[in-house]
Amino acid sequence: MQRISIVGGGIAGLALAAVLDPDRWRVTLLEERPDRTEAGTSLGMFPDAMRALDVIGIGAPAREAAPHLSTGEVRNTAGEAIAGLGGARVWLLPRPTLVGLLDAAVPDSVRRVTRKVTAPGDLGGHPDVVVGADGVHSALRRSVWGGSTAARRSRYVVVRGVIGGETDRLVEHWGPGAMFGTTPHSLGRLNWFAAFEAGDDVLDGGVAGALQEAREWYARFPGGVRGVLATARPDDSLAQRLWTAPPVARYVQGRVVLVGDAAHAMTPNLGRGACTSIEDAVTLGTALNRMPVGRALARYQLRRWAPTQATRCGAAAVMAVATLEQRRARLRDVALRPVRPRATAPSVVSPG
Repeated sequence: MQRISIVGGGIAGLALAAVLDPDRWRVTLLEERPDRTEAGTSLGMFPDAMRALDVIGIGAPAREAAPHLSTGEVRNTAGEAIAGLGGARVWLLPRPTLVGLLDAAVPDSVRRVTRKVTAPGDLGGHPDVVVGADGVHSALRRSVWGGSTAARRSRYVVVRGVIGGETDRLVEHWGPGAMFGTTPHSLGRLNWFAAFEAGDDVLDGGVAGALQEAREWYARFPGGVRGVLATARPDDSLAQRLWTAPPVARYVQGRVVLVGDAAHAMTPNLGRGACTSIEDAVTLGTALNRMPVGRALARYQLRRWAPTQATRCGAAAVMAVATLEQRRARLRDVALRPVRPRATAPSVVSPG
């Protein structure tokens, strides 16, 4: 039996541990902080990711727990619709629900270890495969791929949470240096998120301080945006600096392989971060179940590097366009007129 060590017990690490064949692999899952709390907001699950959850065996309960949407729109700071979104069916699965389903799908044979790992040499025992699923600040990536692969600090702080209210679509507001959005969560609740330019001191006051900063940032946005932020409370919100992974030419170095945010952490604009992590894990795990290690890692590199790097670049481009300064934003709005929706309906109903 071959041995594999998965460093990181988040979405990517749990998904990989769940899909690996226990008759072929002796799996060790290492997580530094197994008791970390998960934000209650929902993650967009596109059809490819849902099919990957089917492979793991949790697609049905995931669909049952997730409202879905197929429409949305983008608005400017005046509240005018500048673009329609549609065509792709997306399930909105609460993060704690997804993590819980993945955790329950991990076989009892998987050995779980609470431990910090900074390099393959920390593992001992010479596993046949070492997987870096340790997130955007991946210590394994920096150790094996080099110090130049440290995570990149963006100029944005992201505040997000869940409040009472209802919405039937994705709605984003784009403005100078900031964007704001709402999506369905569950009956009587909705997700909201705000990304805005801010220095490091904005997080000194914790979530409450970041929420207050957000209220000031969005004071000139439409009333619906201001109403959501006025309703939001620190206990149901999360605030953090947005970091991204640098581009790397390969996700495989010898028998060490990167998955999820460790490989391609991106801005959240396309809603694909969790999706790509799950798809990475299922692609890698399926290949390892069916092929010799060398061939499996080569297949993973071939199938996952190009699409995930394209998605990473696309998400960054959307963030840049969404937060253009005012003069350029006017040109953007004109350019988007051909895809403007015919009518604008309220995006948020009765927050509170």
